[in-house]
Amino acid sequence: MNRLQHLTFHGVLIGIVTFACLSWPLRLSSANPNIGKPDAYLEIHGTVAESVSLGAECIQTYESFRELVDAIEKNLDPKKFSAAYVALQKFSRLNSRLRIFGEPLSVDLQLRIADPEARFIAIRTRYIPTKECNDIAQKIIVELRKRAAVRVKLVTQIRELVNDKKWLGAEALWDKTMNSLWQQLAFLDGQVVSEFALDFYTLDQEITPVRSSERSLVFQKAVEEKFQVHQQSRDSFLSSLRLATGQLASTGKIAFDGTQLSGSASVKRFVINFGPRHADLMSDASLDFLVRSSLTSGSSAGDGGPNAFATWTTRAQSATKELQEAIIAVIRTDAESGAAMAEGDYVDHLKSVAFSLNRFASTVSPRDFSPALDSLAKKAGLEKRVQAYREATNDVLHWRARIAQQMAEEQRTAGFPEIDIFTRGNLWKNEAGVPLMSVTITDMPVPILSQPVPKSIQAGWANVQGKNVSVGEIVRFDSDKELFMSRLKNGTYARPFGSTRSPESLSSLKRELLVDDLHPALDVTAAHAIYEAESGEVVDAGGEILSLGLESATTRMLKLPPIAGNFLRYPSIQNSAFPHSEIAAVCVRYDLKLKWIATHYQFVRLP
Repeated sequence: MNRLQHLTFHGVLIGIVTFACLSWPLRLSSANPNIGKPDAYLEIHGTVAESVSLGAECIQTYESFRELVDAIEKNLDPKKFSAAYVALQKFSRLNSRLRIFGEPLSVDLQLRIADPEARFIAIRTRYIPTKECNDIAQKIIVELRKRAAVRVKLVTQIRELVNDKKWLGAEALWDKTMNSLWQQLAFLDGQVVSEFALDFYTLDQEITPVRSSERSLVFQKAVEEKFQVHQQSRDSFLSSLRLATGQLASTGKIAFDGTQLSGSASVKRFVINFGPRHADLMSDASLDFLVRSSLTSGSSAGDGGPNAFATWTTRAQSATKELQEAIIAVIRTDAESGAAMAEGDYVDHLKSVAFSLNRFASTVSPRDFSPALDSLAKKAGLEKRVQAYREATNDVLHWRARIAQQMAEEQRTAGFPEIDIFTRGNLWKNEAGVPLMSVTITDMPVPILSQPVPKSIQAGWANVQGKNVSVGEIVRFDSDKELFMSRLKNGTYARPFGSTRSPESLSSLKRELLVDDLHPALDVTAAHAIYEAESGEVVDAGGEILSLGLESATTRMLKLPPIAGNFLRYPSIQNSAFPHSEIAAVCVRYDLKLKWIATHYQFVRLP
C-alpha cells in the first residue's frame, strides 16, 4: 500500500468510450415514421391478431380514399366519386374497431384523413345540387325502389342473425351489404338516404355495441394472458433470489440458469436477468392503460391516468427492492460463510455492485452496499487497506464529481440545452402557428399528437436540424455487445454516434485512483468510477441532432425487447413516455453525433 503515498491529482478530463454505430436492436426506423420516411405510420403493437389485419385494411382504405379525392379534385368522375364515398364510410367503421384494440395507429390515421375528408365533403356539397348529380340520383332512386324486395330480404337475414345472437355473421353481412349500397347512396342527399338505409342503420345500432364489447373482451383476455405470463416469470425470478443465499451458505455456489455461480458472479447475473422482468413491467403498465382506454368507447380519457400505473409501480418497486436486498444478502452470506475469502473475491463483488448501480434508481448509491462489502473486506483481511484506500481516493472522487457536473452544466448553458421540445411552445408549430403537438400536463408533460404525423415530423425537423442538445443518461443495453441508447427523458431518447475510446483518459483515471493490473480499486465508489469509464455508460452527453422520428409512447414501451429493461432505471416504469390520458401520446427519438460526455466522475470533450 505504499503506492498511496504517491497519490497525485492529474486533472479531470478523463475517459472516453466507444458508442458503436451499430443497428439498434429496438428496430426503431423500420416501422415508425422518421425524417427519411415521414409518411410512414405509427407501428401496430398487435396484441390482438385482428388488429394487424385491421390496421393494414385501414391504411389501404385511407390511402385509396386520399388518392380518389386527389383525382376527383382534378376531374370529378362519378365512379371515383362513389368509390371515395364508400372508402370514407368504410374507413370510419374499420378505424373505430382498430381503436378498440388500443392501437395508436387509429389516432394517427384519424388525423391524416381529416384533410382529404374535408376536401371530399366540400366537393360533395358542391356536387350534390348539380344537374349531373341530380340526373344520376334520379336513376339510382328508381333502381333502388325496384330492388326494395332485395333490401327487405337482406334486412330480414341480418335481423335473424341478430336475434340468434350471431353477431359476427350479422356484422359481416351488414358490412358487405352497405359497402355495395354506399356506392349508390353517395349521390343522394340525407333526406332520401333514409328511405333506403334507415333499416340497416337501425340494425347497426344493435350490432356495433355488441361487437365492440366482444372485441374489447378479446383484447382484455389477450392482455390478461400476457400479464399472467409476465407474473409467472417474475415470480420464478424472485423465487430464485430467495433461494440464492441459502444455496450459497450451504454449498458456496448458486445454481442459476443451468450453471454454478460464485456469489459475485450471481450478483451480476441476477441484475442482468432482472432486466427482462423490468421490461415486462413497463409493457404491462402500457397494456393496462391501453385496455382502460379502449373501455371508454373511443374516448381518449376515462379510466386511464396516473392511477392506472399504481399497481405496476408498486410491483416494480417491490421486485427491485427484493433484487437489491438479494445482492446485499449474497455479499453478507459470502462474508459469513466458512469458506476462505481472497482479495480477488472481494474485488469481484465490487465490480458486480458497480455494474448494478447503473441500473438502479439514482436514490440507490454505492454507500448502500458499503456495510455488506466492508464485512467482506474484513473477512478477506483487507479492512485496513480498504479504509486507507478510501481515505486516499475520497477527495479525488469528490472533486471529480463536482467538476464533471459543473462542466456538463456549462455545456448545457453554452448551447447544449436539455431536450424539452414538448414544453417549448414554438418548436412544433407550423407556418401558421398551429401546434402540431399538444401537451397534457399532469404530474409531468405528455406530448399528444394533434396534427398528422408527417406534418409533425417535417415541422419538428425544420426546428431541430443540426441543433445541439444534451440527452442525459446513455446506457449499455447488452452487457456482451456495444449497443448504446440514451434513457427515456422528457419524452425523448437518442441513439449516439461518433465517439471513440481514449486509453489515455482511462489511464489518467486509473492513475489517480491508484489502479493498475496488479492493484484494483478497493472501494465501491472508485470501482463504480472505473466501471463507467470502461463500460461507456454516462450520466450526461451532448451533441448534434442528425435525425428524428416519432413513435407511439405506449407501443414503444409495449414492444421493448428484453435487453432494453433498463430503458428506465429500476424500478421506474412511469415516465413522460407513458400517456396519462391519451392513446395519442408519442415519444421522439434522435440520432445524435456526440460532442461531449460526462460520467459521475469525468467530463470529456470529443473531437
